[in-house]
Amino acid sequence: MALTMQPTINPYLLIGKQYADGLEAIAADGPTDTSELENSVFDYISGIYYTSITVVQEVELRSIIRNCINSYINSTLSEMYSLEQREFINLMIGSSFINGLTVDTLGVRIRDIEDNITKNNLTVDQQQPLFLATMIGSTAYSYFLAKITTPGDWASYFSGALVSPTANLPFWVAIGMEGSLIGARTTSKGLIETTDEIVSINIISALTAALTITCGKIMFMWVPRIRVNAL
Repeated sequence: MALTMQPTINPYLLIGKQYADGLEAIAADGPTDTSELENSVFDYISGIYYTSITVVQEVELRSIIRNCINSYINSTLSEMYSLEQREFINLMIGSSFINGLTVDTLGVRIRDIEDNITKNNLTVDQQQPLFLATMIGSTAYSYFLAKITTPGDWASYFSGALVSPTANLPFWVAIGMEGSLIGARTTSKGLIETTDEIVSINIISALTAALTITCGKIMFMWVPRIRVNAL
């Protein structure tokens, strides 16, 4: 038997499916403001992770949604990760990804980034948010590429943009990854602890934030604030 090199496997395939299903559900809801978007995300996440939800759990889940919005709007992502992780993050959401690639090569770049995550002496804990982000990015790319041809419930949001969905695709893919990265670092230990013992709270919050920030960006054109110390 010939020897073969096993490619890197993303541990979070189910999260990719849940992200795509969530985008579909939220678009079908048709939120018209941030409050309605919060309700749509809450309904979807609570529906897939809870058989029933307590008042305390609802408060916690809604706080994740709001904290992630605040983190995105106030551009706090760079404060959440180590220098080694930020090197990967820059490849995912920096100008080389958004402006330096053709639309048809975005998926290839994400797979390349993903294949290198395990080759740079990062711990498993350090790899987790990066793998979550590449799974969200790969899914966002495939999902929105298909929606450009058949937009369905996204049609009104696409038509409201000043440029074509194809031109916006790199931004939409990057924002999904950025949302996931924010979410993976937003939830404090102890929150949503009774959801499911086998599900990491980082995974749930990463999915929640990816859905929230992707939809907020596309539907309402959210723009992060300028950080004065970055000027």
